[in-house]
Amino acid sequence: MFEEKIIDGKPSIEFHPKPFNTGEIVGAFAVALYKDGGMDYEVMTTQAINGVRSNYSKMSNSGAWKNSWDEMAKKTVLRRLCERGIFQNQDGAVTSLI
Repeated sequence: MFEEKIIDGKPSIEFHPKPFNTGEIVGAFAVALYKDGGMDYEVMTTQAINGVRSNYSKMSNSGAWKNSWDEMAKKTVLRRLCERGIFQNQDGAVTSLI
């Protein structure tokens, strides 16, 4: 289960993965948690990830995409989150990435 919510004006994500799930991947997400308790996240569907693959990847037919699509999907959504510039703070604003 994946659910996005706004609680007391702050974004919240609830995710409960199915153990040993071998079903179809429907998307990917990345989360940044900040020291002040805030968070930022990015969610992408498989269609959006494949769009990035076909439109922007120089190696869209490489072994990495063909053999490890799930890992490339993680990389794609994390890169999209990082492009927002959330790591520019020199005092370590981000505590962890999920």
